[in-house]
Amino acid sequence: MFSGGKTTARTMSSLQRFNGMISLLVLQVFGDPPTMVGSRTARARCGIKVPKGTKAKKVIVEWADNYFDSFNVELTRHGNPKPGTDDEADAIVVALSHFDLR
Repeated sequence: MFSGGKTTARTMSSLQRFNGMISLLVLQVFGDPPTMVGSRTARARCGIKVPKGTKAKKVIVEWADNYFDSFNVELTRHGNPKPGTDDEADAIVVALSHFDLR
């Protein structure tokens, strides 16, 4: 599920705790449990297609850049998006996956 060596147990533990806290807050504030959605489902709901052999992160960053004027992609000197840009784009896709975009 995760790229080898890129996600540590500590990182996963922190993410799980954070997700748990946010899920509890959503339940307390809105009275309903949150709807969990996977990345592939979120992309499909937003109409994002990742061609085989292409990195999903690159496609998502390009989609967010084209879809939103306020989403600015800053590049490193090697032409890659700056760290964190792909996480921001992923968050946008997951949030928007709960709305009908078509």
